[in-house]
Amino acid sequence: MIAIHFGHLCFNKPSGEQSIVMVLAPKKDYPSIDNFVTKALMYLESHKDFCDNWSEMYKNRVYSPIDEDEKKWMKSRLEEMNQRISIAYDSIISAVYIIPPEWNDITIGLETESEYIFYQWVTTA
Repeated sequence: MIAIHFGHLCFNKPSGEQSIVMVLAPKKDYPSIDNFVTKALMYLESHKDFCDNWSEMYKNRVYSPIDEDEKKWMKSRLEEMNQRISIAYDSIISAVYIIPPEWNDITIGLETESEYIFYQWVTTA
């Protein structure tokens, strides 16, 4: 399992207040997306750089489907870092909201051919 935090300086416009946290792991190691998310939250809590009460924040998970426009939006957030960071990943098989989205906090679970990805975008602006 790998956790990555992209702070505001990673974005092409570093004056913004957005950030992305991603946790990635091989899909073969987890029987379901829910099991992966549970383990990803525990993983985040176990590291001082990610010390938050992640399990408490995500205890009421919903796993509602994401439409194509939302997938494009998620990809556009990654593209906003393309002058500083390149990210390659397999085609997305499925994408779900882990909790209902808010204007400043969108958390989704992605399933690719080989990985599960926990993806949290937040902004304070």
